[in-house]
Amino acid sequence: MPRCKTCREKFIPRSFNQKNCDKTEECKQAEIDLRQEAQQKRIDKARDKPKVLKPIKQFTAKKSRPKSRSAKQSIIENNYHKTLEIMDSNTEPKCTGCGRYQGGDIKLSHSHIISRADCKRYGRPDLISDLRNLTYHCLDFGENIGCHRRHEQRDETLLDYEDKLKFVYEICVEIENDELVNKLILK
Repeated sequence: MPRCKTCREKFIPRSFNQKNCDKTEECKQAEIDLRQEAQQKRIDKARDKPKVLKPIKQFTAKKSRPKSRSAKQSIIENNYHKTLEIMDSNTEPKCTGCGRYQGGDIKLSHSHIISRADCKRYGRPDLISDLRNLTYHCLDFGENIGCHRRHEQRDETLLDYEDKLKFVYEICVEIENDELVNKLILK
């Protein structure tokens, strides 16, 4: 137990830094004066301290290193991009889902019938760069939902829906995968 600085008697403090007891008015006043004096010292110290302006840090975008790819993944990506170039030069820019041509609000994208992730998952990464697995679909514009999104939602009203089903079924028969049939066709 600490002792009061004024009356020298032991007391139970209310806070860890209390120096005087609350028994007499003199002790209470000494505690108030002690706190005011400490506060004034802090104010004076802050006032006397020279203000040093810190330089403003210039934040720049973090330089990210390109993701390193395995040799196998690099080959797949290179073949895919070559296939896209061939597709762009040999195929007219027309959405296979609705029949509209690119221009104005219509923007086309390369769309996989069987997604790239599914091609890898089912052991057929060669399908990523297969022209039979690639089509053009229009993207969303304004409030209109594009065929690309409708394709991902398996919309049966797309013009190329039946052709896509035939292709998926051919691939499923090749790899003998019932799970893929259930996921891609029956869903």
